[in-house]
Amino acid sequence: MREDKEYTEGIAVKKGKFLTWLDNYWYHYKWVTLVTVFFLAVFLICGIQMCTAEHDDLKVIYAGETQLSAEQQIEIENVLTEYLPEEFGKDESTRAGLSTNTILSNKTPKPVKVEDENGKLVNLVDENGEVVYITERTFNADDFNDLISQMQTGIGSVILMDRFLYEEFQKVSDGFERFMPLKSALGSKPECAIDDYAVLLSDTKMYKENYAVFNCFSEETVIVLHNKLVHQKNYDKEEMAFKAYAAIYEEEK
Repeated sequence: MREDKEYTEGIAVKKGKFLTWLDNYWYHYKWVTLVTVFFLAVFLICGIQMCTAEHDDLKVIYAGETQLSAEQQIEIENVLTEYLPEEFGKDESTRAGLSTNTILSNKTPKPVKVEDENGKLVNLVDENGEVVYITERTFNADDFNDLISQMQTGIGSVILMDRFLYEEFQKVSDGFERFMPLKSALGSKPECAIDDYAVLLSDTKMYKENYAVFNCFSEETVIVLHNKLVHQKNYDKEEMAFKAYAAIYEEEK
């Protein structure tokens, strides 16, 4: 036990029991106490941030080559929130968020192959004898698989994506309807639809009326609705939002 007296200018000052205990505790457990207090403070701050963070009532997914600035993302989220239909049950606190997945592609020219009279694959040549090339888009398979995994969590069913990615999804579907048919989601298939599942974002009323906000996306960006997952809740609200977002712009007659 350390001496329970301290000396000030030659005068002995006797400590109280509490101060003596505190002095000994600090001497032996100073670092343990500091580390404990540090982690408690971190957990407290994180807990407060989680409790006070804004909650998105709808999450829209974007996947493609467009890299949005923070300002662009906020502007897009504001429009997505504005176009939520009344039946969504929105009020002043209702908010639509945007989850972005940047997937860059490379355009690689490849020679077109055809079969000759012997069934062997050879390069196709034009009338001038020059090899005919087509441009194929390739991209990072890991990024593509990450996007599939995100979609399977049900984080968001309303999806904007570059057309080359959408076409890749259709290739790997193997007959599985990943996306909701437009006829089911909208009540009818629009004449301008690119197929049974997708329309170009640039054909929608939301895009036309907010061109300055959405023109950062490729003109080949499509909008689709993911089919309902077994564990997914509030899917009916996502259908409502998709119906509003995918409404086709009609010229005034």
